[in-house]
Amino acid sequence: MKQLIGMHPEAELTPREKQRKLYHDEKQRGKQQKSEYAGAE
Repeated sequence: MKQLIGMHPEAELTPREKQRKLYHDEKQRGKQQKSEYAGAE
């Protein structure tokens, strides 16, 4: 089961940590997409 850590680092996190990571990732993604939207959509 320990091999999975490489593919799913979130697997070992608690729901709260997972939620915090998701929120942070979404904020980062939102900043990046603003420039991408012009070309992508």
